[in-house]
Amino acid sequence: MWAERPPSSDPLSSCELLFATLSTVDRYQDVVETQIREALERGDFDDLPGTGQPLNLKDEGPAWWARRKIEQIKAEDRITEIARELQDQIDQMWSLPDEESVSEAAADLNQRIEALNSQLPGDAAIPVIDPAEATRTWRSMFRIRQRPTN
Repeated sequence: MWAERPPSSDPLSSCELLFATLSTVDRYQDVVETQIREALERGDFDDLPGTGQPLNLKDEGPAWWARRKIEQIKAEDRITEIARELQDQIDQMWSLPDEESVSEAAADLNQRIEALNSQLPGDAAIPVIDPAEATRTWRSMFRIRQRPTN
């Protein structure tokens, strides 16, 4: 009924082909594992976001990644909004009437900056304002504003 298959002209039998394929996979696997090990030794994975935190595996459903991305975008938008508010406060600080007000404004800004920094990754932290430096800058700007114009 069935025609007998003619002998293969290929020198590799199916077993030999399987072993050759597995050997190739093993070689690639060894190369990849070596690259991962070397990267670990160099510390390439030391400062990844979320290091030391448990994985969030609670998301279920086919759109889990979309929900996670939306939450990430919302958080970034909120941080951007807070940063704009901080910049507005800094701009307003230069027009305050006296040094005491500038010093108080700098302290208030520092509290807000520290709250924002607690939500940011370490490498994106915003530096706090030195109240003494802010007062010196205000004095310089105040003197410029007080110069008579001829």
